[in-house]
Formats: sequence, C-alpha cells, structure tokens
Amino acid sequence: MDTFAVIPAPRGAGFVELTADDADLIELSRKPQGRVFRKQILHYGDLHYGGRTVKVDEDFVDTMILNFTNNVADIVQVPKAGPKNEHTEDPDRNIGEVIAIHKNAKGAYVDIDVRTDDADKMGKTLLGASALLHLDYKDTKTDKHVGPTLLHTAITNRPYVTELDGFEELIAASAQGADDIEMVVLTATPTTEEPMTYDEWVAAGKADHNIDVPSLIAARDEGIQLSNAVTTTFAETGLIALSAGESATTADAIAAVKGAGEKIVELTATIDTQLQEAALSAATADVQELIDAGRILPKDKDGYVELKLSKPDIFDKIVSEKPLVELSREDGLTPNNDQAQVSAVDAEVIRLSQLAHDKLDAPVAVAS
Repeated sequence: MDTFAVIPAPRGAGFVELTADDADLIELSRKPQGRVFRKQILHYGDLHYGGRTVKVDEDFVDTMILNFTNNVADIVQVPKAGPKNEHTEDPDRNIGEVIAIHKNAKGAYVDIDVRTDDADKMGKTLLGASALLHLDYKDTKTDKHVGPTLLHTAITNRPYVTELDGFEELIAASAQGADDIEMVVLTATPTTEEPMTYDEWVAAGKADHNIDVPSLIAARDEGIQLSNAVTTTFAETGLIALSAGESATTADAIAAVKGAGEKIVELTATIDTQLQEAALSAATADVQELIDAGRILPKDKDGYVELKLSKPDIFDKIVSEKPLVELSREDGLTPNNDQAQVSAVDAEVIRLSQLAHDKLDAPVAVAS
C-alpha cells in the first residue's frame, strides 16, 4: 500500500495529496535545532482582555494554525518576558522558535524549539508561557486581513491566561531513514487537579509556610477600622478642616497628625523651659535659706544651686548640719536692726528717769 501524507496547501485553497514518490517534497518549514517542548497556550472558552471578550473555539484555533502553516507571521520567536513581565520582540531575549501549533479537546498547544542553555530550565524555573496574538493580522503578501495569528510565545512565570498545561519535552524517536517524524512525550501526562477550597488553602498555608491567613485578614481589617476611626475623630474634633459636604480622607488624617505633632513639640519645649525656671527658682531659694542660717557661705551660692539641680542627693549629704560661722545675735533684739536697738535704749532711759522723778518728786529734764 502506498504511503501518503496530507498537508495544507500554501494558501489554504484545498489539500494536495502526496505519494511516497513525492516524499522529498514533504519537509517541515520550521525544523527543530535544539530541544523541543510542547506547551498549552489557550483553552477553549471566552478570553477577556482589554475590555473585550474573544470567543476561543476550534474555528479560532484552526485559523491560527492555518495562518501559522502559511507563514503569515514568518518568524514566531520565543522571547523571555521583560523585567516588568511585558511582552517583547527583542531578539536578544529570544531562546528559540515555535515550530508547530496543535489542538486537542482542551485547546491550542505549541511546540517550542529551545536553542539555548535555557532548555535545562524549561518546566523548572521557566514555568509558563503567554501567547501574543493578533486577532485579525494583515498578511503582507496579499495585503488582506486573515484573522487570528500567533506572533510570538513569551516565556513568563505570570501568564495572563491561567490553568494551562505545563511544559512537556518531546524527542524525535523515528528510526534513521523513516518517512515521517514521530514526537514522543517524555514526561508523564499532566493530570488536572481539583482546585483547593478556601479552607484547604488556609490549612496548607499554615502547614507549609506557617502563615496564619485569618490572623492576617483580621489585622488588616482592624487596621482599616482604626484608620477610619482616627480620621473620623480628627474631623469631629476640628483637627481636620472640612468644607460642607466633604469627607475626611486618610491623607487629611496624616496631615492632621503631623500638625498636631508639631504643636506638641512646641508645647513640650515651652513646658520644659517653665519647669527649668521653676526648679532654678526653688533651688536658689533653698540655698539662700541655708546661707541665712550660716550653713553655706555666700561665696559658694552658685555652686550649691547647680549641685541642688543636678545631684540633689549629694547636695543633701555635703551641706553642713551646723552653722559654719557664729552669727551676732542678742536676746530680745533683732540682729542687724539698728532702729530697734535705738528704740530699746530710749525706752530704758525713760524708765530710769521716771524712777528718779518719783523719788525726788521734782521735775527732771530728759535729753534724748
């Protein structure tokens, strides 16, 4: 029986049947040069992007495969995503080429020929892929729009389309001289796991990473409530000046706290100054009282005032319990009061004169 293959014609006008005699015409337009990995890039269903919804069905994928086969986009490279996870056409970031597009019951897949050392990282540290599609690409050969076209497949660990099958490495396993190329899957067929429930996810976070999700959520909510309460209180107390109908914002609260803090610093400085002045006045009065009592010499006044302020315990220990000098003091008289002494002498003279007058019964002249 003759061996045959069926491939799409260059412009999709139909199918051309080739026999074994035409085997030399059967050639891949994009040949593998490195290690080949198969990766799902789309699944069937609605694709929401950029404010619009695109229906991805078999017709969509068939058109994409046809445009790929017809080389509408001549080179479909495989760049690594940019530093901000952006798509890029920078050839210096390219690690290979898409050499085939397939479909199955789940969606669209590409065969990526990795031609750099990054092949060792595929599925290990390079974990995902994101397709750059043009929904109605213009074929520059015909100047006509031909529909969905794959422009490149970027390697990224945060793809826009999620829940896609991972990388599977493929190898050419046909014997030398065989008429076709069979692609064999080296990795196990991926299984679809049931998504975890919220409770299972919380339990896994606690068990695997010691992360208490409920506590984090509660702390977040408490912080939000506190922020709202502080903002409201500031508005009610007048620390935040609002116009009619305005609501206080977090920025208003921050400004109010800053202003209140500046006022507190200013007030604290004033209070500190007043306290220092009061302490100095009290210490000076205490030292003066001890000077009057003869327990401190007048020349040492400033030193004792400073000691009273800085080290009051030492001050109390070194102050003499007894007067350092004997003070001139007479009983019945106020010290250093000349007027009182004169008055006392005059009174004594008057008393003695009166006694003499009484004895002599004669008038007596008193000179004062």
